[in-house]
Amino acid sequence: YIKIVLCVSGLLNSISSVKRGLSHIASILISTLLVTSLSASTYYFAINQGEGSIKIWDSALKARVEAAVERAVVEKVVYSLGETHTNVTVYVRNTGSLFITVSKILVDHRETVNAITSTSSANLTLNSGQLGWVRATLPYAVAEDEPHLVTVVTSRGNVISGYWKGK
Repeated sequence: YIKIVLCVSGLLNSISSVKRGLSHIASILISTLLVTSLSASTYYFAINQGEGSIKIWDSALKARVEAAVERAVVEKVVYSLGETHTNVTVYVRNTGSLFITVSKILVDHRETVNAITSTSSANLTLNSGQLGWVRATLPYAVAEDEPHLVTVVTSRGNVISGYWKGK
């Protein structure tokens, strides 16, 4: 800042020595005014750009926080074994603050068919703290004493999975 002021005042002094119109003090005052006004306009522009950027980041982070608040727990899995198929009942509790919708049940990475829910709708929707179940059919029989990977997928893309033994 000081170098710019001295440079501008030196330029103004060289002009004033030729025309004898400006004194040394007047040239320093004019150069200080010029540098201050340019600095103020640059500062004002930078602050306004920063506020817009903060608003964009704030809205993006708020959306990420909402997705993180969706939480559910698989409380129990019951297998009903048949000769050619297996009925699987998965009990899910919503432990988050947002409602959740169970959109898919997988057993050992295979999709289930013919899903029936405790709410009698196509997908199970649970409010905060609510417990519900999904009963689905596997087109094959599972081994009774082996653990099976049960995966619950929500409509927002969150995945809850764990191993459950059939009994």
